[in-house]
Parts: sequence; C-alpha cells; structure tokens
Amino acid sequence: MPMTISNLFSKPLFRASAVIIAGLMSVGLDRWEIDQYREKSILQELQKQTLVINVLEHPLIYKKEKGRNIWGQDYEILRTFAAEKGLKLKFVAFKNAAELFESYKSQNGDIWVHRWPTFRDLPGDIVKGPDLRESSYVALCSKSVLVKKTDEIRPDANPRYVIRVDDLAASENYFSNFLKEVRGESIPTKMNWGQIAAAIKLEQADCTFAEQEMASWLLQKYSFLRKVVPQDDHSGVLSWWLNPKHTELSSVLHSWYHQKTRKNAFHFHSHEALYSTLAISDLTRFQKSIDTILPEFADIIKDTAQEFELPWQLVAAVAYQESHWNPTAVSYTGATGFMQLTSQTAVQLGIEDREDPGQNIWGGSKYIADLFKRTSMEAPLFDRLAITLASYNLGWGHVLNLQKIAREEGLDPWRWKTIKSLLPRLSEAEYKARFYKNGARGHEALAFVERTLSFYHILLSI
Repeated sequence: MPMTISNLFSKPLFRASAVIIAGLMSVGLDRWEIDQYREKSILQELQKQTLVINVLEHPLIYKKEKGRNIWGQDYEILRTFAAEKGLKLKFVAFKNAAELFESYKSQNGDIWVHRWPTFRDLPGDIVKGPDLRESSYVALCSKSVLVKKTDEIRPDANPRYVIRVDDLAASENYFSNFLKEVRGESIPTKMNWGQIAAAIKLEQADCTFAEQEMASWLLQKYSFLRKVVPQDDHSGVLSWWLNPKHTELSSVLHSWYHQKTRKNAFHFHSHEALYSTLAISDLTRFQKSIDTILPEFADIIKDTAQEFELPWQLVAAVAYQESHWNPTAVSYTGATGFMQLTSQTAVQLGIEDREDPGQNIWGGSKYIADLFKRTSMEAPLFDRLAITLASYNLGWGHVLNLQKIAREEGLDPWRWKTIKSLLPRLSEAEYKARFYKNGARGHEALAFVERTLSFYHILLSI
C-alpha cells in the first residue's frame, strides 16, 4: 500500500508531540504559543512525505496540458498551500466522478477534489476541507423533454432516465426529490461529462445533474441541454474531502485557508460569468468552426504552440477571437491575418507576410509567449493568462501604467481583478494627461480577455 500522510499520523512522533504539548501547557505557555509549536511539529513531519491529491480531471478543477501548464482553480489553491507550507504534492487525476468516489471509499489518498456540493446531512464518515463557496446542484435535461419556453419537464407518463454521476449519500434527498418531480429512473454511470452529454444527445437518457458552475460550463459547451431548477432548493457548499485520519492535516489546512480568505487572497473566478459573455449564436458558430475550419490549421497551431511552450488551445482561442480563424481578415485599425498583427508588431517580430497563416500564427504565438514571460511567476496561472491577454489587446505599456496606478493605490498589480477594475481609467482625461494622450478602450480589452478565456476553456475540453 502506498504511503500517504494518513499513515504518517499514526507514527510514534505524533503521539510524542502530544506529550510535549501537554508539558508546555504545564509550564505556563499561552495557547497561541502552543498552537504555533503544534503546527510547526506537524509541518515538520508533513514535509517529509508527499500529499496525494485525488482530483476530478476538468478545466475548472485540474487540467494538465501535455506536460506544460496545469489549469484549475482548485489546483491553484492547493499549489499555493503547498508552496507556503513547504509541502510536496502528487496529483492523481480521475476521468469520472464514480471512480473518484470509489477512491475516497478506499481511503487511498489524502485530499479529494471534486465538484460535489456538500450538504448539512453529510455522512459521518466524510471529513470536509475548508468551505470554498456556496453552491448547489442543477439538473440538465435535453430540450426535447422540456415544455416550450419554460424550464419545466413535460407532464407526460413516460419515465425520465436520469444519469447520476456521483452516487453520494450526501445528495440522496436532492436526487430522490428530483426523480419524483420528473417521474424518473436513475442510471448510475462511470462516464465522463462528454460521454454523458453524448448519451443525452442520442436520447439514451433525458437528464443529468451537476454543480451549478459545472452546469454553466456544460450549458455553454452543449447547446442541446437546458437547465432545470428543481422545486426543492437543496443548497450547500463546495469543499474538498479529507482522509478521516487527517485531524492534524485538517487543522493546518483550515487554519491556513481561513487566514488567506481574511486577507482576500483568493479571488474565485466565476466561470458562469465568463461564459455569460458568449451568446448562444457565439457558441453555435464556434462549435461549427471547430468542426469545419480548425482542422485545416490545427497542425500549424499545435506545432507553433509547442515551439513557444504554449497550450495550443490558448493560441487557437486568441486567433478565433481575433479573426474567427480567417487568414485574410483585416480590422478597422489595419491589424491583419489569423492573429490580427499590426504592421508595427509584424516588423518587430520579423514577419514579412501577415496574410500567410504560418507566419501570422508564428508571430502571434511568439508575442503571446513574450508577454506571458513578463508576468509574475508568483501570480496564479489564471491571472497571468488574463494579464497576458489584456497586454496582447492593449499593448504592454498600458498594462504597466495600470500596474503603476495599482501600486499607488495599494492594490496587487498581478491580479486580474485589479487590472480589470482599472480598465475604465484608460479612457479618462486624467490617464490621457498623465500617460498617453489618446488613452485606450478598456471595455474592448475586457471583452477580448473574457471571450478569449471562454473559447480557451471550451477548447481545453475537446
């Protein structure tokens, strides 16, 4: 059996630490000093081992891009925790929720990361990590089983076949009530989300359900689904699950996370808000372009992205937002080609023919890579990507100016939420007088960043 941190907590040293702490209390040290000593002792032992993190593979949680960048909000938080506490992590990715849940039941690991809202009626054998944010389940059904212009299930006698993805006792009340509402029969599954969506599209099932932010991601990706809000609002919170033996790790993790949230260190990027920037027509056109246009340029994009150590999905997303993958596109400002390079940028990059797809993609990819390298390696990946994209649209000089303003106002210059909040100033008279007389269109940069990230997320899943 592989060694996990859980095995470590039964070692004699931890029992010895308890004896030492009792001795410290007897000589009059206050509670804070004892807690500090206790956490230091725990960390010294944790640092000798490797935390096994079992994760559901998904762009919202953990997505590895062929040996390069790793994407995911949960991954970013755990990476920060490990870096600050000097811990080593090993991530084990699971393709579907059923296998991840089986892993939890076998207790082979230390932390389980998923998208299952945790409710008050949580079984006693499940140990929660920190509460990340409020959440709830949302049912997703084929539009064919819905009443027109409403989100209600059609009132006919046929049973509805509902794919259940988690098999959690914690969601039993919610799921049972939903089955009664739709007169449904449950279909347990070990399919991933793509396979589940395909089963609904092929009418092998009618509905499934997912955490609300995961549901927003699925709705944007699969246009044949529609959200159904159950009558029983069974809301909960998103949190990781810990090995039940983790009393020591649990206390360190909770303490650290609460300290970080008090300092507003984490900004949860709402993917629901990101995807809301795309209309249904945007998504329909994008999906069609993936099938009909992308294959022609896929090899060039992937080869060039690999040369500059970028995820190909990022290069493709930028190109789609810029030109809809049209190598002869020309903007009103004169930017040309696949990646919409200006004549000045093309000269700087050594591009001779901006309408040549290979040259244009190479130049745009090099520019993205150069901008990304200028961002702080200490910032989360999401913030680095968003600031890179803003720089691609605005120019690095404007971003530097906004960062200067951020520092003057005591804000973190490497967080996207900071730059985003300052974008409107680019068109204000004070900014023009201080930096550039013509200013810039901050609202266009914001739309560029959010739409590009939405396309990027969708491409990550194919």
